[in-house]
Amino acid sequence: MAAEGAKELANLTTDSAWGQIIGSRKSQQDRAAIVSWPNGFSLHILADGMGGHVGGAEASQLVVSTFRESFVASEKEEIKDRFLEGLSAANLAVYEYVKQNPEMEGMGSTFLALIFDGNAVQWISVGDSPLWLYRQGKLSRLNENHSMAEELSKQVEQGLISAEEAATSPERSQLLEAVLGRDIKLVDLPDETFSVEAGDIFILASDGVETCSVEELQSLLAAEQGNSLSDAEKLVEIILQKVTEHQRPSQDNSTLNIIRILGDQAHVQTLRGKNNNETPTDSDNADEHNDENADNESMGDEN
Repeated sequence: MAAEGAKELANLTTDSAWGQIIGSRKSQQDRAAIVSWPNGFSLHILADGMGGHVGGAEASQLVVSTFRESFVASEKEEIKDRFLEGLSAANLAVYEYVKQNPEMEGMGSTFLALIFDGNAVQWISVGDSPLWLYRQGKLSRLNENHSMAEELSKQVEQGLISAEEAATSPERSQLLEAVLGRDIKLVDLPDETFSVEAGDIFILASDGVETCSVEELQSLLAAEQGNSLSDAEKLVEIILQKVTEHQRPSQDNSTLNIIRILGDQAHVQTLRGKNNNETPTDSDNADEHNDENADNESMGDEN
């Protein structure tokens, strides 16, 4: 990316962590990753696979790893262009895999990625994996829900069905879009960046986390916000513990990728200030308590 596009901003520092549980499933089909740069930028990715034990795990791994590699290597200036380029590469990777392994037909994954640039976030998503914002005591969903649950909610608002009918509908969990190696018609990619504030908490999650209600999650976050010792890793831990406490017989895999916005950090360059000649150095430093399917990378400049 061109060095002449560099600029300096009074940025915000962050604290990030991910974690996951397998639930009552036989395999882990979620995947998450965090990529961080020395200038304070961070990229957060999450995918929830589908298509059987093997197919779902393979799909989510392909989607996360391919998108990550494409985004990091891209020379495009605009984040939106990088997002779309990476999604296209991930979708093509799934297509090529199924082409070579026809028994995997139907495998796919949801997809959610968020980039923090020091002052704002941008995201892209396909499917039903939620992106939540906790701000000033309220938890709200930011991204679109590409599932029948969203369509049923609209029907309730229009008076076509009751709230009870929507909540018990067998179609509720049906996905309207996913990364399947086919044309993707539904993509949530806002035109504008989303400004952040100190104290914000952004949560990328797989739908297994939705065993907990929004009210439950909001209460957990409110209780921890006043704890000066609480960090992103602690938030991941307490939310996954709450999911487990529900003891749901059919509990799905549950994965969280959390970024907390902290205080100011002056004079941090934006991603546009990164020199074209810099070479990233990658590392997979998964903590022992986290699932092997989640990655943590750091990228630095060559001296």
